[in-house]
Amino acid sequence: MVRLTKTFRLLVILLLLNGALLSGYIFSLYKLKVLYREVAEARSELLFKSDKDTSLQYLKNVLHETEGERALLDSYFVGKDGIIDFIKKVEELGRGNNLGVDTQSVAVVPGVEPFLYRETLQIGFETLGSWEDTIHFLNLLEALPYRVTLLRVSLVHEATEKGKSEWRATLKLSALKLK
Repeated sequence: MVRLTKTFRLLVILLLLNGALLSGYIFSLYKLKVLYREVAEARSELLFKSDKDTSLQYLKNVLHETEGERALLDSYFVGKDGIIDFIKKVEELGRGNNLGVDTQSVAVVPGVEPFLYRETLQIGFETLGSWEDTIHFLNLLEALPYRVTLLRVSLVHEATEKGKSEWRATLKLSALKLK
């Protein structure tokens, strides 16, 4: 009977050792599973950041490559602080064509959806000069390198004291302006 008890004890010890080993094995598998999940999340985050960096670098390259084209497009708009320069340019254009030019009004109309990045500059002018010079001035206004729209043009013939024929033009134009 003593022998059976030793065997029984040995069997219990072996069972306890097997249980401890099995518990260690299960614990190790659980830890590996958690570690695998953390590695997968870190890998996913790393790939996301890598893709983001690649996209950012691509965007920087595109911005650099299209700098000239964007500057050309911006030149078709009155700049943020370019209202006075634009008015001076129009006045000089009229004076260069033998016209008296007087700025009557200036207004900035805010853009509407989806064009909130731009505004509309509306300017009223009055000119005085010959018919040919007035028509030439209107043609030059339409040929300006801006998106210029003549909203209203009124031409009135005036006879002067010297018998000279003059035309008074009252016009309102609009041009796109960047905010």
